[in-house]
Amino acid sequence: MYLMPDGFKGTATVIFNDPDGMPEKRDGKRRVFEIPASGTLYTQSTYKSKWNTYYYVQPDGRLRQLTCGDARTGEFRFLITLLILCG
Repeated sequence: MYLMPDGFKGTATVIFNDPDGMPEKRDGKRRVFEIPASGTLYTQSTYKSKWNTYYYVQPDGRLRQLTCGDARTGEFRFLITLLILCG
């Protein structure tokens, strides 16, 4: 699960396998990646190719799921860039 600041626009970049990055966070069985306002997250987590969900974190803490080009919600397409650092 990827969490972005409410109203975030731009490219979010997640850099995996970074020993100096944020430790892995979990919400039950789901991994949680909190993208900062800068748009770049460094994490110690390894990349796993799975279907993910993407959310805006609203000021009151509620999550609003991002959609990709849904005219009903007015959301636009978004891009997550993944950089995997090996060994």
